[in-house]
Amino acid sequence: MPRIDAFLKLGSAQGCSDVHLAVGVPPMLRMNGDLVPIRFRELTAAELEAYVTEILTRNLSDRFRAGHDVDFSYVSEEGGRFRVNVFRKDTGVGAVFRSIPTEIPTLSVMPCGVIPPNPPDLIGHPKFRALLDKLKTDYDWVIIDSPPIATLADSVVLASMSDLMIMVIKHNQNDRDLIRRSLKRLRDIDVRIAGAVLNAVDLDHRYYGDYYYSGQGDDLGRRSARKGPRRDSDKTGRDSKKVAL
Repeated sequence: MPRIDAFLKLGSAQGCSDVHLAVGVPPMLRMNGDLVPIRFRELTAAELEAYVTEILTRNLSDRFRAGHDVDFSYVSEEGGRFRVNVFRKDTGVGAVFRSIPTEIPTLSVMPCGVIPPNPPDLIGHPKFRALLDKLKTDYDWVIIDSPPIATLADSVVLASMSDLMIMVIKHNQNDRDLIRRSLKRLRDIDVRIAGAVLNAVDLDHRYYGDYYYSGQGDDLGRRSARKGPRRDSDKTGRDSKKVAL
């Protein structure tokens, strides 16, 4: 086991968000925004570089020796998962390990379960509406992943119950006429459309001129319902919200 895992295991047990390693100081844990040193000697330059080298791949080692900072993910045998930044400064090597939570405490997921013979009847049932009303009081956001708008009635029924709707459009798969028909179908029942998400875009390719769609794909439909009042911010100043998916 890499020697650095002992610090990561301790940090995970203490519930810290980050483990900081630097030359001339003991390892530090970030607890509730503050850096707290652990009971350990001050790290030397050779010692810390040896710790870090143990977990670098050959490519990362070559890049680091060339004078570059390196960023990578690391899974400790006993300390969890981390996002790592290794760098050099005047005093020597430095490293920060950011803990990656294995669970999101403010996110709840409800799978669809067995598909019924006639989904619109289930979605339109008063008990389903009561369930949505209950979720909207318990969560800041309720996100419903719906089937394609153009082909199934389920999406239209769900859209009529939602406060906002976001259309998901697959790049180069959904043609303009299909999108226009879908939008008209939603506007005919006064659905509030918040915007669209374009997915499956090839980020390595540059697109110029008029945007176009091709094919007859139907990867459309995703909507959300929002609860009324916002929750108070947490200690870090960021809004802490509960989400049901």
